[in-house]
Order: sequence, then C-alpha cells, then structure tokens
Amino acid sequence: MQIQAQTSWQLFFDHSELPIMVCSTSSAAIHHVNDSCLDLLGYDLNFLKKSLFSDFLIVGEPTEWEEQLNLFKLAILQQWETKVLCKRQEIKSIEIKIVEIAESKNQCLLIFKEIKTEDEKLVELNKKLQFYETILMEMPTEFAVLSSKWQYLFVNRNSIKDTAFREWMIGKTDYDFCRYRNKDFSIAENRHKQYKELARTKTGKEWVDEHLTAEGTTKYVLRQLYPYFIEGKLNMNFGFGIDITDRINAEKEREKLLRETTLQNEELKQFAYITSHDLKEPLRTISGFTSILKRKYADNFDEKGIEYLQFVIDSANRMGDLLTGLKSFVTLDLDKISKTLGTIDTQKIINDCLANLKLKILETELMVPLQVCLLLQKWRFNQETKLLFLTP
Repeated sequence: MQIQAQTSWQLFFDHSELPIMVCSTSSAAIHHVNDSCLDLLGYDLNFLKKSLFSDFLIVGEPTEWEEQLNLFKLAILQQWETKVLCKRQEIKSIEIKIVEIAESKNQCLLIFKEIKTEDEKLVELNKKLQFYETILMEMPTEFAVLSSKWQYLFVNRNSIKDTAFREWMIGKTDYDFCRYRNKDFSIAENRHKQYKELARTKTGKEWVDEHLTAEGTTKYVLRQLYPYFIEGKLNMNFGFGIDITDRINAEKEREKLLRETTLQNEELKQFAYITSHDLKEPLRTISGFTSILKRKYADNFDEKGIEYLQFVIDSANRMGDLLTGLKSFVTLDLDKISKTLGTIDTQKIINDCLANLKLKILETELMVPLQVCLLLQKWRFNQETKLLFLTP
C-alpha cells in the first residue's frame, strides 16, 4: 500500500504542469524540484538541491518558514502568499500550498502558483488576445465578428485583403460596405434578412451569397452565422464564409453534361426508331421477290438453289424481327420494367444463332460443337440488369 501511494505522488510530481518542490519539514532542505518549478525559479537543479527553501523567502520574519509550517502541522493553514527571490534578482509573488507526504513525516510537497499583478495580467491577456487574433486573421476561410447591431467588430484577412479597407470596416454595416464599394444594396438586404431570422430563431443560419467579381465572373460563398448570447441576450455573432465557386461551377457543368447526354440519347433513340422502320421496306421487298422466285421459277432451280432461296427468305425475316426488336427496345421505359428474373426459350436462341451462322458453317464446313449448344442452354435473362447471365 505504501509503494502504491508513493508511486501516486511521484507520478503527480513528475508529470504535473504545476511548479512542485519536495522539501524537508525540519530543515527546509530542497530534495526534489520538477521542470515547471525550475522554470519558475530559474535556478540550476544542483544549486537548488544544495540550498534551503527558506533562503529564497524575502518577505516577513526570518522565521516565516517555521511559523507557516507549524500552522500547517496544526491543520490551521494549508497555503499562504509570499515572495521569493528568483535568478537574476527577479522577485516573484507566489502562492504556496503545502501537501503532506504520508509515507515520509519529514518531507512535504510545496505546490507553487505565481501571482500576477494587474499590469502583468493585462500584458498576459493582451498577448493571448494577439495570439487568438493572429489565428483568426490567418484562417483559410472568411471570418468576421458582428455586434448585436450587425456592425463589424473583426474581419480577417481572407475576407478583406486590403488592410486599410479592412480597418475601415470596423464599426460599419453591410449597407456601409455596399455604399463604399458602389454595390447593389440587395446584398446587404439579403444578409439582413438572414440576421433577423437568426435573432428570431436564436439558431445558426446558412445561405449562399453570389456576386460579381472584378473580372466579371460570379463568385459563390457559403455563409454560416452563429449567435452568441449572454444571459439570454444576443451579444455578438460569428460569421464564416467558404468559397464554393468551384463546387457550384462543377455542379452546373455536370448538369449541363447530363442534359446533353440525355438529348443525345433521345436523338439516338429517334435515329434507331426511324432506321428500324425505314429498313423494313427493302427487307420486305427482298423477302417478297425471293418468295416469288421460289414459287414461280422453282422448276429452274435444283434442290440446292431452292435451299439457298429459302436461306435468303429466312434471313430477311430474321432481319425484320431484329429491326422490330430494336424499335421496341428504344421505346421501352426501363424504369417501369419489373425487376424480376425471367426465363426465355433457350432453344430458340440456339436455333437463331445457328441460322445466323449457317453461311459461315457452310463456307468453312465446320460443325457446331456440342459444348456450345450446352453452354447456350444455360443462359438466362436478368430483367433487373437487362443482361444475359450464365446460371450455375
């Protein structure tokens, strides 16, 4: 248990950002000092370990250390304010809190807190304000702070790059901005509509500003405005602006391409429809005259001739069916087709394929392998994807 407690305070001592010193309760000898304490006092660690903490106290009686320690032991006092002499004769006002180390009755922790004067606090506050202002000034987005009266209290560099104009904007409104830049007052009116809505709903607002640039192009800025209330009363507003011109232009270009693609698809449909309709007439002529040849002049043809005439008739009929199918396909409303799996007559597909390849088969004297026929019999039609697929 003792080891755990000791480990606990040692971890606090080593990793705390507070200045901490381990000191003897009898002689005020300094045993340990953490890095924060070294920064506060400015002395070397070896020098401090050879010194007494009471030697650095410069306020009160010489017995100040003993008196404060006795009050601590009597549970009357745990902390007090004093002044210490730091390196280079610098005097700092500090608050000291004494913490007992249970495992060592002869040692205690001294936790320091530097006490700033009002002037020092003001200097430190100004440094923090300058730091935060620098961050806001260099933000990659537009940022502004507006009063409850919608006057600009702060405008960063990304909002207005001209330093003189940016400084002029402080205390001004959007109407002043439009008047100064000779811009249409509709910009200010649109913004103030958003401001009034924000004040009414007490929630953030988002809208898109669009205006012409000096180059004559349109700039789009996504505006976001958030209110800040103190005790239920609107105190100020924080506004952000993100340039979305590239995104808007990209969306417009995409919509333009979509319209062009839709128009081209419609033109292709019309072309396919007209072509399939117009080609049927010469096919009917070919099929009709071939049938007449076969019927009236059959005696002038041998068996092979009759077979070839029938090939022409069948091919013309199949071409007619293909054109009819093409015409039907381009007029289909694919969104209304039921998304279900359907079956078709695979034997018909095989017969059509063999018929289409018949001339090639005859020319090359090839036989259609049995594997091809078996493969074709496994095809099914997927109504959802409008594609043929091979069943397992």
